[in-house]
Amino acid sequence: MQNANSYKKPVGRILKVAIWVVSIMVIVVLAAFVFQKQIFTFMATKIIQQRLLNPTYKKEDGLYAGLAGTGAPFADINRVGPCIVVEAGNNLYVIDAGPGSARNIGLMGFDMGKVDAILLTHFHSDHIAALGEMMLQRWAGGSNAKPVDVIGPKGVETVVAGFNHAYSLDASYRVAFHGAATVPPSGAGGRARPFDLSSEEDASIVVVDKEGVKITAFKVNHSPAYPAVGYRVDYK
Repeated sequence: MQNANSYKKPVGRILKVAIWVVSIMVIVVLAAFVFQKQIFTFMATKIIQQRLLNPTYKKEDGLYAGLAGTGAPFADINRVGPCIVVEAGNNLYVIDAGPGSARNIGLMGFDMGKVDAILLTHFHSDHIAALGEMMLQRWAGGSNAKPVDVIGPKGVETVVAGFNHAYSLDASYRVAFHGAATVPPSGAGGRARPFDLSSEEDASIVVVDKEGVKITAFKVNHSPAYPAVGYRVDYK
């Protein structure tokens, strides 16, 4: 006859394994609960990146918006300056140019060379700091022969002229290095397209009406920054 202890040993081992398995499952469940926000953000980011960077992925025709930057004026390791990318059919628009956002647009899988226009809501530094880089990438990225339109309320002329002047030497270096076929001299910089809203509090104006895309500017109160606007984008 077998000794009773011979039965106890395998039962004891099985019990220990079961306790370990249950403990690990409890830890995993607790970790998933505690870090659910981080896990969701990580998974969502990976899915979005795979779809945007996959050249075979085809989105349905429609209106899409991506946040290329949501940061404030102060340094933030996790966020860059304010910027929204809007894709409507074959049209691509950028709203605001916060610092660091130009590179994020590329990392999100959008082609800066295909940007139709850049729209500015107001002229705080954290909303315009990357404008020069955006104009450069749009020019060089698409070998564009015409400067990109920079749309904004009155005052945008001063902003665009300043960036054009600041980047004028760099533009000459790019042409000399890459050649006029890659970076046509006529396409450097930006072209200001200012608009003026009436004095009414609820004033608005259509600033883009192209290929089913309608962008309407409307007044917002962002005192002391004046003028300041928001944009509504409609597609088809």
